[in-house]
Amino acid sequence: MVDVPERRVRATASELPTGRVTVQITADVFPNEADPATLRRLIAERGGATELTSGLNRSAFELHVDRVLEGRLDTNPGGWVRVILLGEAAHAASAHEAFAGVWTLTRLADGTLLVEDLGDTPFAPSAVAHRDALRARIAEGLASNDPTYQTLALASLTEHRMLEFTPQVIALLDSEEVATGRPWVRDRHGSVAHAASNALDNLVGPLHDDTMPSPGDPAADWRRWWDETIAAKQP
Repeated sequence: MVDVPERRVRATASELPTGRVTVQITADVFPNEADPATLRRLIAERGGATELTSGLNRSAFELHVDRVLEGRLDTNPGGWVRVILLGEAAHAASAHEAFAGVWTLTRLADGTLLVEDLGDTPFAPSAVAHRDALRARIAEGLASNDPTYQTLALASLTEHRMLEFTPQVIALLDSEEVATGRPWVRDRHGSVAHAASNALDNLVGPLHDDTMPSPGDPAADWRRWWDETIAAKQP
């Protein structure tokens, strides 16, 4: 675990206006965890249709600010900012290690720093070139009546946190089907319900709260929790 240097505070978040801040980021970056309540609020505001960065403890990133090019931050140059990535930016970051370059951050009223659009990152368009095709394959697989294709789609959701598919994944928790079309699929995941449980754990893990059901709980409990989560737009 790498210790992130303590910030030198120049102004509190409440003193800074909301809006956009453009910064030059150095190569130093450390994955971190976003506040689950903040993530739930952001996801609710988008009706659940967004993507989080993939990987353990990677729902946010600590970025090292070299220069503030436009706007104001609550850190001096040479300080650190915690940034939540959603959507295109999250998808691109999941496959990238090089974060250096110009970033445009959106500062929300509570001081949260957010990046959602690829154009606000230094990542190349190629980083999301296949994202729409991947989403289409996942959607087709989940809607299929073939458990092998369902399982393949669910496997993709253990690697990509595309939350728009959460309702379909929850529905498959009740499946009694087993993927038998390809031996490696059967050996790796077993039943469709087991694969759905794995996918759901990856999708909603960063959103954990005291009301979240446990693995193995009925799909109805998970459906109720998800519906309540995306309906609650305030922390």
